[in-house]
Amino acid sequence: MLQSRPRMPGKRGRAKPVKPLPPSMSPGNANAGGVGEDVPRAWDVLRAPPSAEQEPSAARHYGNTALLTLPAGEPGREGLGPEAKAWAARLEPGLAYIAAHPEIRSVRLLGADALALPAPLLRHVLGRLRRLGHVRAVRLHSEMPASRPRTLCCDAGRLGAIRACAAPGFRIFVLAQLAHPDQLTTDAIRSIAALQRSGAAVASLIPLLPGVNDDAALLERLMLEGMEHNVVPYGLYLRHPNLEKVAAALPLHAVYRLAEEARARMIGPGKQIRLLLGGKEGEIELLAIADGHAYLNYMAPLPGTETRFAIRRCPEGAFWFEDLPESPSGDKEERQPAQDLPLDTDWPTRGPVRIIGD
Repeated sequence: MLQSRPRMPGKRGRAKPVKPLPPSMSPGNANAGGVGEDVPRAWDVLRAPPSAEQEPSAARHYGNTALLTLPAGEPGREGLGPEAKAWAARLEPGLAYIAAHPEIRSVRLLGADALALPAPLLRHVLGRLRRLGHVRAVRLHSEMPASRPRTLCCDAGRLGAIRACAAPGFRIFVLAQLAHPDQLTTDAIRSIAALQRSGAAVASLIPLLPGVNDDAALLERLMLEGMEHNVVPYGLYLRHPNLEKVAAALPLHAVYRLAEEARARMIGPGKQIRLLLGGKEGEIELLAIADGHAYLNYMAPLPGTETRFAIRRCPEGAFWFEDLPESPSGDKEERQPAQDLPLDTDWPTRGPVRIIGD
């Protein structure tokens, strides 16, 4: 039976009540691997779909960071059999693209839960990237620490693949999808510790779910309990709302206020947590909403430009950034690219900035 950890006490020594974890998201639930069918997966939300001329698994890069989409389909359960070899062959165009671009230093694996890959394929992908020489870090998205922690704890193959490939010159970051403090069971913490002992750094990527974790006190507790176990909060993320269920959706103004309140409650690295959106151009950071405008930072340059920063009007009740009107007055100023952040932070490189506003 899965064990839950005791609650962190509030300021007056009493546990703060929080919204319960829905049964569909309970660890080990048979529905969608234990996280619920409606929960957005970061590896799908934060990637841009390939263009018509690209292979589905081909990589793209922005600055020194490449996005490598793992092929769809079942790669087989054991060993490197025919299904696994066919899957690996579909990944080859993306690996060849990264090999041909020595400026790439960091790779993000998207399109699937990377830790859910069979151990031989996980070792194959990590080993190929490490042998390129110029790739210094790889980022894996996974919900396994929360949804299947016992499987991960006991899987010597997956942990061995990370242990065999992690090195001072090749960092492996695991972004664990966590949505609620109740997911940090004793087994989940053991699985996180097993990843860390194997050489991976673990951070949390938190989906914002209306009715589940749209509460700053709950997010605070989730992030603080993770930090107790060296899980650094990396980002809050949001997918396009289902406008057929608009009563359950969060307007952008409410999302931003929730993120700001959660940041204000945090300490240390938690104050730097980012608010991320997934769009047609890939990952977008919502920097601020102020004076009726939304300030957006794109990982990829906007189409036909080198611009990564935009300001758009954001009326109350707006649900998604793609529906926000651009300000009509055009460009106001051009800035030089910011210097790269240290590699260990694994932040995307920010390119030239053009402000579009009134």
